[in-house]
Amino acid sequence: MGALSQQARAASGQGAQLIVMPELGLGFDPQEEYSAELGALAAETNAYLLVGYGIDDPGGWRNEAVMLTPGGQFLEVYGKNHPTSPGEPPIITSGVYPVYETSLGKLGTIICNDVHWTDTSRTLVLKGAQLITLPTLEGPGMALEQVAQSVLRAVENRVAIVKADAAYAAAIIDPYGKIVALRNGSPDGAAFALVANVPLGTSGTLYSKLGDWVGWLSLAGFIFFTALQEITKRQQRAQS
Repeated sequence: MGALSQQARAASGQGAQLIVMPELGLGFDPQEEYSAELGALAAETNAYLLVGYGIDDPGGWRNEAVMLTPGGQFLEVYGKNHPTSPGEPPIITSGVYPVYETSLGKLGTIICNDVHWTDTSRTLVLKGAQLITLPTLEGPGMALEQVAQSVLRAVENRVAIVKADAAYAAAIIDPYGKIVALRNGSPDGAAFALVANVPLGTSGTLYSKLGDWVGWLSLAGFIFFTALQEITKRQQRAQS
């Protein structure tokens, strides 16, 4: 926990009011162990802390994130909804999408592989989230791939996204998909704090409300009009 605390203090020293730690940053439940230390860190930095952790619970695997207020209060836990494939078992605490009412705005979180799916971000935005945190645990070969996915989720839902990784790509993205700040620790990985100002999102988009069928309808329309154009050309050639 020492390295994460050090980076949290570094971020706070640069003015960060929201500090996002990586996926599986801790190997224990912070509400059961070191809770006083984490509460003190939140108070010291005067920031909201998003803490990622993993526990091989007797009931099953828990890949979770929890937010602490600057006063040291633990808010509702988020369980990763889409396990990383291959290898990660189902997460027993998935299916809950808390949105935190904070002095900064309405905040939500997803975890790593969740960003590859459209439902997680959209669900949070429909519940009012204006900024989504994204703790990840990547390797050097895929460090920027989830940054690209984060840009898509931001644009789709008009929501800001703050991505923090254990050693590789960290990014801060505004609600229009602009990468406000980016640092990639590849190929060897690095410990660093990435800090930037980012505007909050609005109340979502038409896509947020209607969902993926809009994309499928657009694809169907593209195929239809492409086929219609080809048929028209053939008829014109036959008549000439």
